[in-house]
Amino acid sequence: MSDLSKRTYKYYLMNGLKNYGLILLIEMLLILEWILIGSDKDLREYIPRMFVLVGGLFTPILNGIYSMYGPGWYDSLTLSMGARRKDIFVGQLIKQLIIVVCNTAVVAVVASIFLSKFFMYYVYATALMGLVTGAAGFVIGHKLRRHGKVVIMVIVLGCAILGGMIGAGAALNGNAILVTNAASIPPIIFPILMVLLFVGLEAWGYKLSKTMMVR
Repeated sequence: MSDLSKRTYKYYLMNGLKNYGLILLIEMLLILEWILIGSDKDLREYIPRMFVLVGGLFTPILNGIYSMYGPGWYDSLTLSMGARRKDIFVGQLIKQLIIVVCNTAVVAVVASIFLSKFFMYYVYATALMGLVTGAAGFVIGHKLRRHGKVVIMVIVLGCAILGGMIGAGAALNGNAILVTNAASIPPIIFPILMVLLFVGLEAWGYKLSKTMMVR
């Protein structure tokens, strides 16, 4: 491994740790807020439950957001400093994994100590989703870099259509049917699907990163 590659990986590693530090700070502030507004509840159960539910959700949401602005900022900057495109892609992957692994580890520790096994499954699911949203954000970031607001409009339209379909299904068939259908999916299918999506999106992102230019 060349010194240039090491410097590139270290740069993305440190950025991943900084991003996770910000996530952890937000989670600590939320804990303080929950203590203040949940004074009439059993805080020994309320705080861990809220931390796991919200902290777990942060993994896919914030990993996707951080990955999305990477190609338009971090990648262009490192490319202008002489980094290779292959190293930039690996660096982005390192940054994504840092957020997923660190946040999942902290949330999983809290869930395993204070909560039931159900919450461990929740943490496991959000970690897998975080891998997918990180890869998806990386692809979207490249598309935004090339096509700008058109990509945002397509994403918003797609989310609106999907939300409308889910809402219509819930209104016509009832939430219970939707939950039953989701629960009937074999547990092994979910991780396989997430891994396949992750690999496919990362491969797409790698293809896009090979043609990236400095802007």
